[in-house]
Amino acid sequence: MVLVAPPLAERGLASGRRDVNWVLPYHQFEISTPLRREDAIAAISARVEPVKWFRLRWPSSANDNRFEGKVLGDNFEINRVTGYNNAFLPIVKGEVRSVGAMSLITIRMRPALPILIISGLWAAAVIAFLAVSEGIGLQAAFMLALLYGVFLGLFWFEADKQRKTLRTIFNAAD
Repeated sequence: MVLVAPPLAERGLASGRRDVNWVLPYHQFEISTPLRREDAIAAISARVEPVKWFRLRWPSSANDNRFEGKVLGDNFEINRVTGYNNAFLPIVKGEVRSVGAMSLITIRMRPALPILIISGLWAAAVIAFLAVSEGIGLQAAFMLALLYGVFLGLFWFEADKQRKTLRTIFNAAD
């Protein structure tokens, strides 16, 4: 009896582990783990620290498995503690469900709301500049595309790191 086939069947075999959405900075995936629900919650809880408004940041490999946020019941909302400042760190929301003797963790990653607002204001400023200027539309459009490309690139760089770390924490097979 296969217990995790329905989520895999819904997602399909075509969506591999590199299912990057190049249009939106949003990532949702599932992790199937041999851990029981209680053990999976304990595994993530052991690596989550309370949110601090000020944190001294120092690059170290010890930061790879550290998160800050909260774990409430079967849900968690966390982001990775890094040794560098990066405003494009995804906010990770997860839900742990029991599937027989195993667990299924649904993960959703998105940028922080202030970053979305600031990026939207930048884009609106460039579009307004395009509307009032004459003859430099191509340069402004290039700036808008570059801004969006940098935003997506930095988001997906961090999202991939967090995905790998979460798979390691939950003992998921690749």
